[in-house]
Amino acid sequence: MMAKFIFELNFFACFILFVKCNTELLNEEWINNEESHKILHRSRRSLEEQFFEEQNKTYTCDTSILPQPTAEYPVVLFEGINYNNCSANGKHRRLRTQVFEKWSENLSGPNRARKHKWNSMLMLPGANLTFRACCPSGNNYLSTVDNWNNTANLHYSVLTQDDLKGPTGIWYERWLHWVMSFYIRVDDPVDTTSLPSTCGDNGACYYGQCGLTGKCECADGYSGVDCGTAPTNDSYPTEKKPLVLFKDVDYTGTYLPVNPDDFKRFAYNQRSAREMEYKSMRVLHNRTMMFARNIIYTQKFTPGDDIPDMAEFMIANPNVADGIWYNYDPHYEVDFHVKVEMSGACFNCSETNGVCYTGSCLCKTGFTGDYCDDPV
Repeated sequence: MMAKFIFELNFFACFILFVKCNTELLNEEWINNEESHKILHRSRRSLEEQFFEEQNKTYTCDTSILPQPTAEYPVVLFEGINYNNCSANGKHRRLRTQVFEKWSENLSGPNRARKHKWNSMLMLPGANLTFRACCPSGNNYLSTVDNWNNTANLHYSVLTQDDLKGPTGIWYERWLHWVMSFYIRVDDPVDTTSLPSTCGDNGACYYGQCGLTGKCECADGYSGVDCGTAPTNDSYPTEKKPLVLFKDVDYTGTYLPVNPDDFKRFAYNQRSAREMEYKSMRVLHNRTMMFARNIIYTQKFTPGDDIPDMAEFMIANPNVADGIWYNYDPHYEVDFHVKVEMSGACFNCSETNGVCYTGSCLCKTGFTGDYCDDPV
């Protein structure tokens, strides 16, 4: 009888504890849901305020003075609104086809602010863009918009684009209560008929390509009317050192010039965490890059390109990252390497008299020969 009484007492105590715990959990869930709704409402109000503020704005700019799109880089992204306030001196990034670039993100915290990395954009007429919302929250949405135009305020344009803002697109106007990243990609093929066939000095554009305005648009670090003046700083790649790795993002910190076909480790997994030895890299022109896991499993990236943030690039472009397991669980202890392949046609090309921007040795005015060593 006593044993039965103790059992019933214990059962009753457990039941009371169960009800108490579940009540606390329900209260906590209600509080969390209430806070979540508050965050959602604040974020929606913020978007509405931005929308009405932008409705009455008119942007003007002579875009001919700005860095221009080319066949190689059909899109130019600008850090500031209205193309860095219509200035050629602000920060910008040229974008190749078929490569995603993060342009905006939702920040965590009670206010859920949205931060834009790139705010405006010039592009070749008629290009098609794919927008993507993905990653931190586990969601992944893509939407392609045909014939996009130059955009003085990228955020406002996406916010008012029916193919993007709602559930048929990337839910752009409704994501502020989630930690989310937004990416942009220019798709192949690109119509280049609007571009001039020649530009620069005597029709030559050595280290670059013709832009929409007929001006020679130089590769990063190069200068001159014909883009024939190469950088002298060894933080830029050369034929002998076609890859330069940097300790920090945006090509900052100490750097390491790397020989062609020489694998270098840029990241590794250790103790269940990702460690970055190098966070950004410059690549010579459009040379093919090879990423590798443990220098066994490889993934080619061609044409190659400068990468200002390696970790962000891998998140944005799983077609490159997945082949080497880069975005997988860091519990796997592996090394990640990269190299730039040698170009046989370019390695012996004269660095002063010749140009090998497109993969073949092109002689400057006054020189000839297979490697441009002979005066005319």
